[in-house]
Amino acid sequence: ALAEPIALQLAEALKPGCGRIEIVGSIRRRRPDVGDIELLYVPRTAPSGLFGERDGPSADGLIKRLMDDGVLTKRCSILGRPAFGDRIKLMLHCASGIPVDLFASTDAGWWSQLVCRTGGKENNIAIASAARRRGMKWSPPIGFVTDAGNTIIPDSEMLVFQIAGLTYVTPECRS
Repeated sequence: ALAEPIALQLAEALKPGCGRIEIVGSIRRRRPDVGDIELLYVPRTAPSGLFGERDGPSADGLIKRLMDDGVLTKRCSILGRPAFGDRIKLMLHCASGIPVDLFASTDAGWWSQLVCRTGGKENNIAIASAARRRGMKWSPPIGFVTDAGNTIIPDSEMLVFQIAGLTYVTPECRS
């Protein structure tokens, strides 16, 4: 009850700097107990105006603004090291103390990342194991890589499961 409204506010605040943004993790799986807020987004990186100018703020710029405004602050990983890179930013929502994980994706990796970052752990293990049985490796940032080195990029969440040879499972039913 506490985490979802904050996640919605953060997603809305970051939306202008993103091509896509989605709340993932246990909130998307509709779990009653949520340990953190996870957001997956595709940052706008390419200029979009007629003369190459940016159409709006960048995702990183908006994250910095949320930090400057005291909404978010950096936090360390479980190993005690800062985790604030291009792809993963571990943050803390200052007012609530809820951890916030921000995961950047590419358009090509979106669907695979969406499934992975929604989780849960057992679901991800099942997909990775099924992919291995079919001669592939599941690499969420890009999709699937065959033993021959070919990349298969899913274009839907359902296709992630199908490529692995599994029946699609809705987020609410994933464990």
